[in-house]
Amino acid sequence: MTSSFTALGTSAVVAVVDSTARADAVALVAAELAAVDRACSRFRDDSELTHVVCARGCAVRVSPLLLAAVEAALAAARATDGLVDATVGRTLRLAGYDTTFRVVAGRDPRTFRPRFERVPGWRVVDVDVAAGTVRVPDGVELDLGATAKAFAADRCARLAADLCGCGVLVALGGDIAVGGEPPSGG
Repeated sequence: MTSSFTALGTSAVVAVVDSTARADAVALVAAELAAVDRACSRFRDDSELTHVVCARGCAVRVSPLLLAAVEAALAAARATDGLVDATVGRTLRLAGYDTTFRVVAGRDPRTFRPRFERVPGWRVVDVDVAAGTVRVPDGVELDLGATAKAFAADRCARLAADLCGCGVLVALGGDIAVGGEPPSGG
């Protein structure tokens, strides 16, 4: 009743209580994770997040999915008093985390020189829920990596449980969420 595949640069696991629902749950989770990638990835030139970063300080109308993911990141920033901060994108890129882990790990440490910059802080991110827009000052780069997988796991578990009418577990590289009724006996 468990299926595994690769998504969001990590392993994705989907487990269902009712084995007849597995194919539907996996299809829904795979489609939802593809949508999260298109919305939230800082590694894709065509992602919505990249469009927000490239808007040079202008508000960008975004999908409800990206809006919810940015709101989740800001909630984490508030809850941790800024220890979790989505405005780390630029310094992560300058430090060398600008591509897949495999490529980053394969760099020659004798020739690669990381750079770091001060993080502007999560309070510079402007979300207008009513207008459906996100704005960051020019030069600010967002990275939702600290929260996006947990956000996606929660969302996928809830959606798959609703669709399949049974208990579902979704694990994304260590972020685990459940939805629906658990199996008999726990």
